[in-house]
Parts: sequence; C-alpha cells; structure tokens
Amino acid sequence: MPDWFYRTVSRDVLFQFEPKTARDLALNFMGGLARLPLGPQVIELMGHMHPHASLERQLGGKSVQSPLGLGYQLDPEGTAFQAWTQFGFGLIEVGPLGQANDTSPRIGRDPDKHSISLSDSARVSIDQLIKRVKRCPNDSLATIARYHPNEVESDSETLARNLIELLSQMSDSIDFIAIECTNWDNWDNNSWEIFHDIIDDTTVDRLLIVVRNEAEAASIASKRVNKLNPWAGILVDGTHVLNGTRVAGPECLPATLATIRKLRLEIGESVSIIASGGIHQPADARSCLDAGAQFVMVDSGLVFSGPGLPKRINESIFSTHKADQPALEADRAPRYSWFWTGCLGIAMLLGSVIALWLAATSVVLPYDLEFCGWNPSDFNAFNPQLLPFMSHDRVTLAGVMISIGVLFCGLSWFGSRRGTCWARTAILTAAGVGFLSFFLFLGFGYFDPFHGFVTAILFQLFALGLYAQMPASSYPQHTDWRESRPWRLGQWGQLLQVVHSVGLLLAGIIISIVGIGDVFVSTDLEFLGQTRDEIQAANKNLIPLVAHDRATLGGMLISAGLAYLLTSLWGINRGQRWLWWTLLLSGLPAYIGALAIHYIVGYNALFHLLPAYLGLILFVVSLALLKPWMSAQTSVKA
Repeated sequence: MPDWFYRTVSRDVLFQFEPKTARDLALNFMGGLARLPLGPQVIELMGHMHPHASLERQLGGKSVQSPLGLGYQLDPEGTAFQAWTQFGFGLIEVGPLGQANDTSPRIGRDPDKHSISLSDSARVSIDQLIKRVKRCPNDSLATIARYHPNEVESDSETLARNLIELLSQMSDSIDFIAIECTNWDNWDNNSWEIFHDIIDDTTVDRLLIVVRNEAEAASIASKRVNKLNPWAGILVDGTHVLNGTRVAGPECLPATLATIRKLRLEIGESVSIIASGGIHQPADARSCLDAGAQFVMVDSGLVFSGPGLPKRINESIFSTHKADQPALEADRAPRYSWFWTGCLGIAMLLGSVIALWLAATSVVLPYDLEFCGWNPSDFNAFNPQLLPFMSHDRVTLAGVMISIGVLFCGLSWFGSRRGTCWARTAILTAAGVGFLSFFLFLGFGYFDPFHGFVTAILFQLFALGLYAQMPASSYPQHTDWRESRPWRLGQWGQLLQVVHSVGLLLAGIIISIVGIGDVFVSTDLEFLGQTRDEIQAANKNLIPLVAHDRATLGGMLISAGLAYLLTSLWGINRGQRWLWWTLLLSGLPAYIGALAIHYIVGYNALFHLLPAYLGLILFVVSLALLKPWMSAQTSVKA
C-alpha cells in the first residue's frame, strides 16, 4: 500500500477496525503477498524503494544498506518480515524475546496524538521467531531481536550466558540482539568485568545496549565509557511506559533527541547510536541524525504517515549529501541507453506522422487494395462509411503513438540521461510489451508489410537501448521534509494517475481481444449500418484488414498504459516539473486526436466515447492536483 493509496483510501478504512484487527489484516496481507512466487516483485513494483548505494553504513562489523530501520512495535512476531525487506530498510527489529506470557497483548491507537501502544509485558517466543524470521538473502539488511530479561536473568553472569545461547539458537535468523535491561544501574564494575569475561569480542560486536532516557544514558556512559567500543552500538528507545503500556508517537521525539545528545556528549563519536521514538516525517529523522545518531527507527510513523515513509526518509537523507553527477559528454551519447530510447521515441513520432498522413489521404495502401482485390472506389461503393471508419482507427492509433513517442523522449532526456533508473525501466518494459503485440494482428492471417518494416526498425533501437550503458544512478533532487498541503493533494493526484494508467491498460486489453475476436462492437456496426455477416459476405478479406488496425491499436494502448503506470508508480515526486510537462504534452494528443476524429467522421455515439471522456477527465484532474507539488523546486523543511 503505497502512500498514494494508503493516505487517500486504505488508512481510513483500516482505522475503522480495532487496532489489533487492523494490524493483523495489514501484516497478514503483506506477509502473505511477500511469500507468493512473485510477491516481492509486486511490492517493489508498487514502491521501487531500493536505497541509494551511498546510504550504506556500518553497524558493528556489518554493512547495512540504509540508516533507516523498522521498530519492533510494528511487527513483533515477524509476520510480514519478508515484505519489510522490500521497503528500503537497513535494519528490522523484532521481539521482545521471552516467554509469551501475554497471550492477547493490548494494542492501542490514538488518532488525535498519532500514537500507538502495546502491552509492555508482551513477549515473543524464540521458536516462533525462528520459524518466521530467516536471515535475509540481502546481506546488507540487518535483523535485530529485542531482548528484555526479567529480574532473575538480569545479573551479569546469567545475562551473558543467556545471550550466548540466544545467539547460537538464532544464528540463522538475526544479526544483533538489543538488550533492554532495567537492572543496569545495579551493575558495578565487577558485574561488567564478569559479563565481558564470558562474552568474547566477536559476540559483543553483535550486541546493542537499549537506553530509554537521559538518566540511563548518563549511567551507562559514566560506568562503561571505556568498554562500549566493542559493542555494536546503543539503541535509544524513546517510547515511554504508561500504566503497563508502551506508547510510541510524536510526543516521544523531544526525549529521544535529548537522550541522543546526552549520549553523544558523554561517549564521543566512537559508538554507533540508533534512535527510535516519534519519527513521523523525514525532518524528524534528520533531527535525530543531526543530534548524533547514525541510524533511525520508525514505528508509529509508518501507521500514521504511510508505508512510503521509509522511501521519503531515504531520499531526504540522500538529498543532504548527494555526490555531484559526472558531466555527460555529448560525443559519447551513443554509448548510453538514453540516446537509443530517445531515438525510439523520435521514431515513434515519425511513425505517427506517417499514420496521420495515410489516415487523412488514401487510408488504404496499395498492398491493402491487393489483399482485398478492390479499388478505393469499391470501398465507397460497398459502404461509404467504411473508409471513414478505418480512418478513425488509424488516427486514434497515431494519437497513441504520439503519446508514447513524447513520453519516451521526455523520460530519456530528462530522466534516463540523468541517471534515473526507473525511467529506463519504464521505457524498456513498455516497449518490450509493445513489440510482443506485433503478433496480434497476424491472428486473421494478414501481414502488413509497412507495419512489419517499421517494427523491425524500432526493435533495433529498442535492442540498442536495452544493452547500452546507463549513466550513474541518481535520486530525486527535491524532497519533502514535512508533509504539506501540496504533498497531500499530490497523493490524490498520483492515485488518479495510476487509475488512469490502469484504465489505458484495460482499454488496450479489451481492444486487443476485440481485434483478434469479433473485431466489431455493437456501436461500430450501428455506425456502419451493416452486420458482421454482411461485411464478411461482401469480401472475406475486409474483416482481417480492419482487424489488423484494431489489434495494433490495442497493443499500442497496452504499451502506453504500462509506460504511464510505471511512471506514475515510480516517477511522481516533488520538484519533478519536467515529468509533469512530459505527462501533459504526451497525454493530450491521444485524447484530442481520438475525440476529434470521431466527430469528424460522425461516429459520436456517447456510449462509445464515454471511456475517452472519463479518461480525459481523470488525466486532467490528476495533473491539476499534482501541479503544485511537482512544480515546487524547494524542499519543505518546516
């Protein structure tokens, strides 16, 4: 559930359920989806959340892909663990470990304070976690298990031996254990010496100390300032316990920041700090990093801000220290993919001009006449509406080709050329499916030589774009540090843009099926004033001739729908003014051409044109909602 769906539709629906029911629904859905054969790819399709390589950081002796983590309060039992690995996190925390003595933990949600709560006594059994949480195949993603020992387990010797046992049991499941011990203050120097005598340096490097407030931070730092270096780091848990319930929300952030500053002041720069508690915006994460943390964990923020929060935080962090992109040399352009995909777009535009010229003049070409065995006058003699009908198909096809051509050119020049990987993927995916649709019009046994020739030329450009180099990858240059009204409107705009794209896909599929099936719909036959059998009886090759245009139009609509869908899912972001204009200039020609030609030839049946009207309305409204957000060039920090 990306932000454009979660913040517009699904959050309000989920909030109608009890908190535990809503959480179980969400986790089971995500976990079940991630376990399907193509589930992880579907999750990636919805968000495209891979962190940039420059965000990689060290925790203990492990490299992790992002400074962002998921707090254990969201998914204590690892129900959706496989799904979380696709969200752009570098750390994922589960637990707390222990005897599951709270069989029905209380879960709360306060929409006014944007906070969530969980029973402080809730524990997760080790066996249960071992079944669900397997070490992620992505070696740069770290798993953390929270361990909250009871009083009996809190003396230094018992704790050390328990930790060794836990690490041994969960060696295939976790990388680190975060120890939340309420008994740290009772440990003297001798207790710490006993602990470190039992725990070797390799094991200590997999341990995190959980600190809950400034007092604990001062206590830990003062007693163990010289012994903390071998540890993986310190986890600042900014949540607070109230009446046996652990609460996480924005109100926790000030205490989290104060604790980070205290720790950093006391222990210097040598120990990694992980911050959690109240991170709901990229600006909150930035505040924690500025205060001295190396990593941040989100919890309640994911519930209230949306599942796109990890992506927004990663992009925001990247925007503060992105490296300059290498200058592109014009004489080396043919070495890069964007050059050939741009040429593909230009070729599509040239092809559309030819299609428009043919539709406005002869409509049928010499080999069409040879196939049917008729002269142009024979078409008019049989049915004066037939050539206008074929012309309306070809003009509509030309409009779609213009849309694809403009979109490919914009994505290539402004996107792929600047290292935007998603733009190249969108072009090649849409083009690849478009080439497969070439075979649709062969269903009735008619091969269009000119169509085949153009397709062969375009395929060569596609192949060169597929195998040529990609410039160094980049992230968006503008980001939203805090939610703003343009951002919220933009989520609605993105939702409508996705719906519009899916509509194009469905239209393409339906037209393709019609093109290789019955060929005509009822409104077509009403316009022509004849039945399908009458057309078939007049000339057995008329229907294959019409069908090849229909199937081609369907294939082009499928290709356009895919290009718009992937662009809508991955490309819409703050400050992407070039993309807004690309969408506008690519989308309007198809609608203008399709509607104009219908009225020119007199084929203006409302039911037939209704999908085009609805599509145009969706398209225009979505762009109107997106314009303030996509046109904004400065980042919102307050």
